[in-house]
Amino acid sequence: MKIKHIDHINMNVNNLDESVNWYQNMFGFEVVETGTYDGRPWAIIQSGGSQLCMYQRKANATGKVSIADINHFAFSIESREDWLKKLEETQTPVHYGGEVKYPHSSSWYIDDPSGFEIEVVHWKEGHARFSPTKHI
Repeated sequence: MKIKHIDHINMNVNNLDESVNWYQNMFGFEVVETGTYDGRPWAIIQSGGSQLCMYQRKANATGKVSIADINHFAFSIESREDWLKKLEETQTPVHYGGEVKYPHSSSWYIDDPSGFEIEVVHWKEGHARFSPTKHI
C-alpha cells in the first residue's frame, strides 16, 4: 500500500482570520472552504497542491488561547479497495466509527504507534475538490 502524497496538515491556530491572511500574503494560499465545527470557525486553504486545514482554538478557563498545534496530517491514496484490504489485514482500529464520508472524499482516521493521528483520504475524482464557499 503506497500513498500518493501528503494531502493536508490540520492545525489549531490562535486567530483564524490572522492566520489565513498570513498564509495568503506569504505563500499565495486561497480559501477553498470554510465552516464552523463545535463552535469554532475553520478554513481550508490551498496553494498549488498543498492544503492547510485550520481551526481557531477555543480559549481555556482563563480566557487565553493555548499554543497552536497540529491535530493530524493526511495521506492521499489512489485505491480505496487496497486501503480497505490493508485495514482488514492489519486489524488497525479506525476512529469516529470507521469511514467518514465528505461531499468529495472519504477519510479514515488512525493512530501511529506514537499516538499521532493520521487521516487517510480517498478523493472521489482522484484529486482534491471542494464545494463553493464564502471567503473570509
